[in-house]
Amino acid sequence: MGLRAQLQIQNFVTGQLMVALDFFPTKPARYVGTNKDYLEIPTIPTELQELQKSIEHLPLREIVANLSSAVEGLDRLINSIDARKTTQTLESTIKDVSTLVRHVDEQLNPLVASLARTSGAAEATLQESKETAAVMRNEMKELVASTKTTLESARTMLKQSELTLQTYSEDSPLVTEMNKTLRELGEASRSLRNLSDYLERHPESLLRGKTGNKGQ
Repeated sequence: MGLRAQLQIQNFVTGQLMVALDFFPTKPARYVGTNKDYLEIPTIPTELQELQKSIEHLPLREIVANLSSAVEGLDRLINSIDARKTTQTLESTIKDVSTLVRHVDEQLNPLVASLARTSGAAEATLQESKETAAVMRNEMKELVASTKTTLESARTMLKQSELTLQTYSEDSPLVTEMNKTLRELGEASRSLRNLSDYLERHPESLLRGKTGNKGQ
């Protein structure tokens, strides 16, 4: 019938947990089967466990690497000697960068939302997850460093792109598309910068959620 048991927080002050019973027909049943003499209610993972799994599946390093590669590609094009002859290649690169920017937003937004939603459950089980937190903090430090390097390259690219656009007519379709892409790249850069700065200052937020959500 979908009846499942799950650990949930009962008291935010003491961190006391409780076993909640509810119907989750879409969640698979997980039985331990240690004692056949008693009726067993299947359990489902806590919200913290689901958050950790979702973070593991996010290709954060791949996203940063792809963004860095796209920025380097634009840099080579803009600094080429005969930029006017690279219009066709530049248009193709612009489309690739636009797709990448949308992909970055699609990956970052669910991650930030998940961190906020799971603040309560993560707080309750923080003590038993110290080892996991240490590993995640080390990985995020490397990711933050890589992200900052990429953002610096993006800032340089934005300045160089403005100079390149001055060689084209203002009503040129290429200029219009390039301006749109630069705005999207700027928005993605700000999103990455805000996320990386927050995680660097508060690495524990991967387990606790944002501190502003405590007690809600």
